[in-house]
Amino acid sequence: ISFAVSVITSTLTTRVRQSEQIRLEAENRSVMLPDMQDMYRQIVTDKTAQRNLGRAVSEIMENDYDQGGVVWHCTEGKDRAGFVTAILECLMGASFAEVKQDYMATFYNYYGVVSGTEQYEQISNNIAKGLKTAFGVDNLESANLAHEAEKYLIDLGVSVDPDVDRLAFICENGQPFVE
Repeated sequence: ISFAVSVITSTLTTRVRQSEQIRLEAENRSVMLPDMQDMYRQIVTDKTAQRNLGRAVSEIMENDYDQGGVVWHCTEGKDRAGFVTAILECLMGASFAEVKQDYMATFYNYYGVVSGTEQYEQISNNIAKGLKTAFGVDNLESANLAHEAEKYLIDLGVSVDPDVDRLAFICENGQPFVE
């Protein structure tokens, strides 16, 4: 499993219209979505996947944001890229409810999966089980996710201090921190 990490310096085009069309099509048919729990376990337990995850997160955290942003992606942003995003959100202090909501936005945008449905709960278990496996915890709601993400990334060889504060500032403000 590889992570695509690209440094960009120009405006990104979005797939909003395409996502809306897919969502509308999904409303008109039954959408069967795969159970990705095995893949998430592999992302966090496979040595090659761990090495690639560590490299991707390092690139994101070490980027010179004065020169441009960073894009991390996979086909739809819900699996590999979704896991990277979830780890970074945890690292920056997001609650599991916030991580889950962000993760599930892709399933709403691409497939029209809405909160409160059985399908929503089944799919959201993918990210929950992946994070539980990565962090070695049973309860994501009561765990200190920032601490668990930091330990996990350090185990992967990622330097998180002081880069995490810089990354959090950029994500919250949309611009680099200037001292």
